[in-house]
Amino acid sequence: MKIYILCIAIALFCSCGNSKKDWQHIASNKDYEIEELESRVEELEERVEELERENEDLQSQLDDAEDIIDRAKSACIIWEDDMYMVLSVLNQY
Repeated sequence: MKIYILCIAIALFCSCGNSKKDWQHIASNKDYEIEELESRVEELEERVEELERENEDLQSQLDDAEDIIDRAKSACIIWEDDMYMVLSVLNQY
């Protein structure tokens, strides 16, 4: 009977030791996962900054293009007004 109790005690002691190692292994894996996620967050934050800079550049290009279109429209209106005046004068003769 004493041997049986001793065997149970040894088995429990060994399993507790393994359990502690298992928990250390799990904690180590979690630490690694946290480091990986933190690294990924940094990469994504850098990508967001890059995309924001690209967006600013594209917005600037769009503003420039809209200015060119507005100037072209103004030129067309002036040209149409001039053509109308020329046609009006020609129609009088």
